[in-house]
Amino acid sequence: MVTPPNIFIAPAGLSFTLVTRDPAWLEDAQEQIEEDFKGTTVVFYSAYESTDDANWGWLYQQGMISDFVIVDLDSASEFDIKIFLPLVRERKIFWITYDDTDVKLLSMLNLHSASTAEDIEEFLGLIRAGM
Repeated sequence: MVTPPNIFIAPAGLSFTLVTRDPAWLEDAQEQIEEDFKGTTVVFYSAYESTDDANWGWLYQQGMISDFVIVDLDSASEFDIKIFLPLVRERKIFWITYDDTDVKLLSMLNLHSASTAEDIEEFLGLIRAGM
């Protein structure tokens, strides 16, 4: 796991920026992704330890170099979400939604054909299916 202010660019494999403030969600997501991509080098970037939004520039930068950005709408800060909203149509950004996700946010994501999934398993299924 690469966290602010560290910078690491893997010479091979896949990279994921996991936008969350929930350590349990982060651990579960990492385990599922690593299991799905066995035999592949996988690097994770996350600012989950941040108690404020001071690392937003690092989070944005890592998101731009990552193969995938996964935004956990249940625990990401409002500012975390705003960092990636301008890139909502990017096919590499996935928004993990929940039953209690704000309906206005869901409508906005749908309006822009955002890539959404209900959990990491659904995200991985979409990736396997070639989106």
